Amino acid sequence: MRREVGAVALETALVLPLTLLLIAGLMLAGFYVLVGSATEDAARDAARFASIPEQASLHSGYPSLVEVTDRVEDRLPSFVTAGSVDVQISQLPAGAMALPGQVVTVTVTLSDVPLFEALESMLGSVIPSDIERSATGRRE
Repeated sequence: MRREVGAVALETALVLPLTLLLIAGLMLAGFYVLVGSATEDAARDAARFASIPEQASLHSGYPSLVEVTDRVEDRLPSFVTAGSVDVQISQLPAGAMALPGQVVTVTVTLSDVPLFEALESMLGSVIPSDIERSATGRRE
């Protein structure tokens, strides 16, 4: 009976840390997919927003970079801190006017996500700390 109890304790001591490590890794992968999906959704929504003229815009024409950035930050989950979001819109040549039918590309880059920063310091480049997603829309 004592040998069985000792064997169970030894098996638990060997298997439990590996099981907890596997569960933690799955949770981390899920969180990474969640943040990536939310970033992609925000980029898609921002591209749609940037391609429609006079939609909540303070001026006539298409939304400005500031308005598109605000739209992206509104669409991202609350755990993404302000200041870690970078939004880029494909630019027209200097002096060119935005016209219907032109393609607009919005690129959203998340950096300094606290959990990813901590993991990058521990694991190196196994988990990238920046997430970048792009979406394209055609101006109406």
